[in-house]
Amino acid sequence: MTNPKTKNFKLPPKKTTGQTLEEKLTENAYQKILPARYLKKDKNGNTTETPEEMFMRVAKNIAQPEKNHKNGNYEKTKKQFYNLMTNLKFIPNSPTLMNAGTEIQQLSACFVTHPTDNMDSIFNTVHKAAKIFQSGGGMGYPFHLLRPKGDVVKSTGGIASGPITFQQVFDTMCGTIKQGGRRRGAQMGIMKVDHPDILRFIVSKRKEGNLSNFNISVGVTQEFMKAVKNDEEYELKNPRTGDTHLVTDKTAEFYNKDEEWWPEAQGSDTGKDENFWRDYAHTFGDEIKKHEINLEPGEEMTLPARFIWKTMIDGAWRNGEPGLFMIDQTNKMHSFDTEKHPEHRIEATNPCITGDTYINTDKGFYTAKELYEENIPINVVVDSRKSKEKIKPASRVYKTGTKDVYKIETKEGFELRVTEDHKIMTEKGWKETRELQKGDKIHIQDREGAHNNLHQNENTASKTTNKVQQGTENGAVLLKNNQEKTSYSQKTEFPEQMLHTGNGITRRFLQQTFTEKLLINLDKNPEIKLKGENEFLKKTQLLLINQGIYSEIKNHGESYLVIKNEDVIEFNEKIGLLGDKKKLLQNLDIEKTEKRRKYTAEIQEIVYDGHEDVYDLTEPDTHSFIANGVVVHNCGEQPLENFEACNLGHINLSLLVEEKQDGQAQTFREWRKKNPDYDYESNKGLEKAVADYLRQAMDMEEFERVARIGTRFLDNVITMNDFPLEEIEDKVSKMRKIGLGLMGFAQLLIQLGIRYGSRESIAVAKEIQRLITRFSVEESHRLALSRGEFPEWSESKWADPTEYPEWFERHTGGLNPEEYSDGYLIRNHNTTSIAPTGTTSMIANTSGGCEPIFSLAYFKNVAKDIQGEDMLVEFDDYFIRTLEANNINVEEVKSAAIKKMEKNRWEGVDSIPDETLPPKIKEIFVAADRVKPEEHVDIQAAFQYHNHSGISKTCNFPNEATKKDVEKAYMRAYDKGVKGMTVYRDGSREVQVMKTNIDTQEKNLNKKQLIEKTIKEFGGIKNMIESKEFKETIQQTNIDTDKQKPLLQTLTQNQENIKKGKKTKMGQKTARERPKVVQGETREIETPYGDLYVTINEDKHGPFEVFAQIGKAGGYTQSFTEALGRMISLALRTGASGEEVIKQLDDIRSPQIAWDQGTKIYSVPDAIAEAMKRHLNKTKGVQETVDTYEQQTEEIETHKNNETDTTKIIKEGVNPECPECGGMLTLQEGCKKCPKCGWSEC
Repeated sequence: MTNPKTKNFKLPPKKTTGQTLEEKLTENAYQKILPARYLKKDKNGNTTETPEEMFMRVAKNIAQPEKNHKNGNYEKTKKQFYNLMTNLKFIPNSPTLMNAGTEIQQLSACFVTHPTDNMDSIFNTVHKAAKIFQSGGGMGYPFHLLRPKGDVVKSTGGIASGPITFQQVFDTMCGTIKQGGRRRGAQMGIMKVDHPDILRFIVSKRKEGNLSNFNISVGVTQEFMKAVKNDEEYELKNPRTGDTHLVTDKTAEFYNKDEEWWPEAQGSDTGKDENFWRDYAHTFGDEIKKHEINLEPGEEMTLPARFIWKTMIDGAWRNGEPGLFMIDQTNKMHSFDTEKHPEHRIEATNPCITGDTYINTDKGFYTAKELYEENIPINVVVDSRKSKEKIKPASRVYKTGTKDVYKIETKEGFELRVTEDHKIMTEKGWKETRELQKGDKIHIQDREGAHNNLHQNENTASKTTNKVQQGTENGAVLLKNNQEKTSYSQKTEFPEQMLHTGNGITRRFLQQTFTEKLLINLDKNPEIKLKGENEFLKKTQLLLINQGIYSEIKNHGESYLVIKNEDVIEFNEKIGLLGDKKKLLQNLDIEKTEKRRKYTAEIQEIVYDGHEDVYDLTEPDTHSFIANGVVVHNCGEQPLENFEACNLGHINLSLLVEEKQDGQAQTFREWRKKNPDYDYESNKGLEKAVADYLRQAMDMEEFERVARIGTRFLDNVITMNDFPLEEIEDKVSKMRKIGLGLMGFAQLLIQLGIRYGSRESIAVAKEIQRLITRFSVEESHRLALSRGEFPEWSESKWADPTEYPEWFERHTGGLNPEEYSDGYLIRNHNTTSIAPTGTTSMIANTSGGCEPIFSLAYFKNVAKDIQGEDMLVEFDDYFIRTLEANNINVEEVKSAAIKKMEKNRWEGVDSIPDETLPPKIKEIFVAADRVKPEEHVDIQAAFQYHNHSGISKTCNFPNEATKKDVEKAYMRAYDKGVKGMTVYRDGSREVQVMKTNIDTQEKNLNKKQLIEKTIKEFGGIKNMIESKEFKETIQQTNIDTDKQKPLLQTLTQNQENIKKGKKTKMGQKTARERPKVVQGETREIETPYGDLYVTINEDKHGPFEVFAQIGKAGGYTQSFTEALGRMISLALRTGASGEEVIKQLDDIRSPQIAWDQGTKIYSVPDAIAEAMKRHLNKTKGVQETVDTYEQQTEEIETHKNNETDTTKIIKEGVNPECPECGGMLTLQEGCKKCPKCGWSEC
């Protein structure tokens, strides 16, 4: 019986019941989700394993690394992993479940790659992303690394098309490829707020359907936020130069409010979407329109910070994008001090060297191109100022693309050709090439290099080195041979073999060279000069510096290599001269020689030097090597996020509540009554109370065990992962980043009797994350002691906790940094994250991540199907268990909910009368739309405090929320240190993924009601068009009435013709009758939304009717397709020709594309047009042709016409139905997912 006055209601702990896995899982998970998405299948699509076998497959595979460690126990670990997963207490990310133990073996969920600022890199990144999507991963890209639209392209003399154009390329690729054959690719695009194209980026998704395969976020900085708060101008920077952007004509054409700057008419090929004020401003409010932007070409570019900020807020308010990414906060809380180690700064660039650069190795000097072609790991020489050890192991050299390069020339003759972002060691530390200025002093190799002894190292010599031995007796012979080869001129060709020879041969070569060409001055400041050609002298200079002898090259009409002062003595001791000249240096007065040795060179000039292939390598210790004698930064040391991968797993918090003796959970309310002495009013006092409470309310021993095993599981995932790209494997192996996360937080709170969003829930969030971080860090520390720390550890903050005490305390869950003054060894540089759980939480039958419950009830089917079966409503199972535990009439509650849902008046448990459901139960079963925006932010900030990475969470707003509300939430998130922020206002999209707000629905009249009301109000369409109100509305909405007149005249004339019984432009008023027998054919066309079956029937006049079928009966896409078929049939039967129908449908675009028989299919309507074309060609005797892939070179277009709701839904890519089962989608953790079949976009 219902007891509305219940005070101490019961909350049973949520436990998995049953002995078998089938009994523990829900029927939906066991029978549908796992077979459809995770179980192995044969070539015919039949499952070849059971869910039990799937979990064992994963456990066996991920336990394999235990065999390689002395303290590892494979059998024990395998059993632990299996039990953890089958008891639903820990579930890894989807790629691990899908691929572990299979031929794919790609186990990561997401990756980041940086498209650098050249065409080869951009399309190389597209190719890499495609491979990652095929393996089941998602992608993120920082597009602010690309130069802005209108910027100069030196290699071609043209102008850049800008990052948004290339983002469209990524969008098309993503829409075409399915992730690992399971799901479509997911992408995140980020642009830093100081990029000159930032406004183009912010409005890039203004038109629903554009970039539908992307979520976008703006990377904001502290400098920008300060400018917003102070209402200041903000400088925009060109990523190509790193300096303030100089306004170009293209910049002015987009930003300027003055119409004189606007490009050609809206919609033209050159003017389409090319001016903010003409093409977008009408969609903004007065807070944007009040700004006056007029930029002058050639001037430094600034914009009002609040202008940029308000456009971001408006976009988030309208459709949830862009989100915010706090770049400075992310770097501040990074595992590396980015001031000391700028190479680890997130969103940095990818520096490289040219192929002709000589790299100093333990086997001599080889060019980057030679080492790349050998494709083997190498050992490099490093400067003594970077390490006491002379030789360091390094990666193989790999090519990174084709880029602009610059030549650095010094007064001393040292030269280097690098990309503009390559770091060079100077007297003032590392500087990028573009930061260097004339007069800067750069470091030159300061000690002897390695002297490869060929005769002692024959077994280990490389293929290139072996060539040196063939026919090489000594240096003198080499010099003589090269002189004979060039005897027709005065030039002496440098014997290239000398760069890789043993030390003895090098000395003999130098002796012979200097003896024959020596000029000597033995005054107070002795010097030796060697006359020769510039290239000969430069390579001789490399040989000398590798002997520890510094020299300079002077060009005064003729070129000389000069050795001065102390280096003359070094030369005499290490090299010497031959014959009679040997005595010249022996008479040197060493005591009187001034010591002026230096190992720097002064920059004389930096010039652009073309566009060519460039190369990388990685030296993981000092991150440096010697290139052409210059100390340069480890060019393969990518910034942290580039080529890094997400290796994720989730602890199911909902199963960790301790059970009291009476079989119930201990609620916080009960505990508080027994413990009144805490300071519950202050935040610190409440946090202390909650921490003590959780030790009793949760099974803390099991919590710790799950967290530790989960950490070990994820570390093993890195070892077992077969990454899709070599660069990713290298990066992940060096950093070993893992993300131990959580799910079921909302259900945990319910069991504790705590309302989501309350002060108590915020304290619980902070403590739960602190514990997970503490447990995972300690386990990673144990792994480091037995298996080794991550290779980059020595450069990280973990190596010196006392220098970063606040960071260390937060990232360890409260450890004292003073106890680890010698460093805290750790296996993984990051251990925690809260990522979208998507289908994973559905397998575990719990709430997603740290989100509130989305809804306690939802439709299983979107509508009655064609057999007339009733809609089914499913309820949250823990909600039902709670009702039963409190003797509340379950059927009565269900009935009340269903009645509200059938009338579209369901607003969660608040919709149910108090006499049916007690208010105290309503209070804790709060759904997402009943959590205040500031509560969403505070929950996320609480989790962020001790979390190593980011938090995937959506801040939900009611439909009536204002832009000011969204702005407050964004500012609150920034002030509280959240790293990223996503918002969603109910009903803000053209079509919501799931409507729950009755006020929104009542405001939206359907089209029939709207037309009826219009006709009744104005007395017909003609009267409406001629009315004063209509003309005023047209003016207010900026619609071009000249363009609309032909359509309006047609509509008016058609209305008059219909009244008089005349023909309309659509054809005859009366449709042809259907014959009893018609002939036709059915064609199968592949579309972006599945296989479409088009049946075209004919009568004696030609095509008569069209039937089209796609997807599941009753689903949204099928209903739209069926309606389109009926309207085509009506058009054909009332006089329209097949060609006219094709003309209307052909090339209609949608967010996705597909290929059918070599033809690009843009949408379902386009597919129907293609089927009709093939049908008409066949009946006319025209042979059907198949175009090759290479012929399809059209770019994506964005249509500017005002679309119907149906078209917008398809273009938006926010189809309210699940693409796999037709069920209703929900928006949680920043992505859409289906509660019926488990489909998820993340």
